[in-house]
Amino acid sequence: MKVNIDSLKEKLDEKIQPSKVCLLPSEAFVSKSFSIPEEIDSNELEEYLELLLEGISPFPVDQLLWGYWSDENAGSVLIYAAYKDRIRKLGFENLESFHHVVPSFVSCLGQIFEVPTVIYLFTESTLSALYFSANCSAPSKVISIPFIQESDIDQTKNDILDKFKLTLDNTGYYQQDFYWIGEEQKFNRDDSVLFVHKKEFITREISENAKAELVNTLVSVKRLWQTDVRELSFTEKEKKNRIKTRRIWYATLGAGIAALLLLVAQISLVILNNKNSKMDFLLTNEGRLNEILLIENKLSLQQKIEQFAQNEMRPFNMLGLINTQRPKSVYFEKALADTYNRIKIQGKGKSVLEVNQFRDKLNNLENISKVELIEINSREGKAHFIIVVTFNDYETQIEKISSSTTEKPTAKI
Repeated sequence: MKVNIDSLKEKLDEKIQPSKVCLLPSEAFVSKSFSIPEEIDSNELEEYLELLLEGISPFPVDQLLWGYWSDENAGSVLIYAAYKDRIRKLGFENLESFHHVVPSFVSCLGQIFEVPTVIYLFTESTLSALYFSANCSAPSKVISIPFIQESDIDQTKNDILDKFKLTLDNTGYYQQDFYWIGEEQKFNRDDSVLFVHKKEFITREISENAKAELVNTLVSVKRLWQTDVRELSFTEKEKKNRIKTRRIWYATLGAGIAALLLLVAQISLVILNNKNSKMDFLLTNEGRLNEILLIENKLSLQQKIEQFAQNEMRPFNMLGLINTQRPKSVYFEKALADTYNRIKIQGKGKSVLEVNQFRDKLNNLENISKVELIEINSREGKAHFIIVVTFNDYETQIEKISSSTTEKPTAKI
């Protein structure tokens, strides 16, 4: 009996698939490039940039959304900031619910060119020009404008780009013969993100004859936190929360895999013993009665093993179903299944109201017979809670629970 552990882990990882990166309109941000002083090391850079921003910004830092992209080898950093109120007026709310929040131009950062180069990026309703110095991944400047593409076929992206170029000074920069169009984003298991762009050639003759090409940029977890524009206090707490959540999840995953491997080993042993028993049975007629009793004992043992495996996997299935109803800003810190159909969860959420809504959603599931919020209190701006969820009889509900946990909730950007 063969078990594909990697395939099992991939399926289970889908249950904690994070929400997408929120790409804010780049035209809402003001950016500026600075040289990194030699005496500033990587551990001091973020604090140095915050002080630098305080000195040059007309607004207090706590009223800004800001981030940065640095190239310490080249000694350069691009810092960018947007006024929070402007972002809200553009319709972006509840930014804490996203996995990361960055300007849209971040999706194509990380490029290094041998000569000074300008690239053009279309993302939804924003057109950006990014200027790169030679051998430096941090842009020297970013210029962005909003645009509305008319339904009229004469108003193409090429037309919009041509008008945009008339406002730019590209002296000394090589211009690519294509522009980038943001397509999608893909999360990797380590939480890094692959941003996928389509390459559209500027020259009509080339565009008509060329096949569609994709340009991918991989942004690491470290880079994503640096470019994230939310407050530093929030992102630091969020880092720790995600580490805890993943540890809990993989501990549960490890227990489930261990139980499955034990089941496979025990069933293999039973099958082997049954084969040996059948051989002995054929060799002698005198032992028929004893062999029948032995086979019956083996079948009973196999049933006990299967029951043991089910008991080991039950907490995993219960937690998977509960996780489908979990709001994005509610996190589990500890989970304990004290009986075959009951699990106690310790966690925290954004507010008491949100936790109560989470409880009510669980109460509405037909697989669950009772939800008890046995403790809830507010501290450090979060609602800390302990909730006990009791499931219906496992034997009659296992198929429903298994099918429910395979349906992933979707996040809407």
